[in-house]
Amino acid sequence: MQDIITYAKTTKIRENFLNSIKELISRYRFKTILDIGGDTNPTLPLEFISINNLDYTVLDMSKSELDKASSQYKRIICDVTKSNLDTTKKYDFIFSQLLSYQLCLHTLKKILELNLMSSFSKEK
Repeated sequence: MQDIITYAKTTKIRENFLNSIKELISRYRFKTILDIGGDTNPTLPLEFISINNLDYTVLDMSKSELDKASSQYKRIICDVTKSNLDTTKKYDFIFSQLLSYQLCLHTLKKILELNLMSSFSKEK
């Protein structure tokens, strides 16, 4: 059976995403940037952030995952599926490489929870 996803393809997708993000930042001169779901591997390298004088923040719901990234990254610990997100800071550019996956898992979990509760209530 042939693998659907290979590491080579995944690596190429990540490289293309990174190049696209860098291009957008440079073209539109974004300075304040929020990377949602950056966890242990924030999208932008520290060198790019420094060279371009960016105010770059990584947001993730897991402190333990953020702690694995370089301490030079600004961090926000927050679950974007909850309503505890501080929206007082304004960003020129907000993006996420992994958030869609995380939101899908969160939504699937909620659907399963609702279906389980529904099933149990019907049995009574």
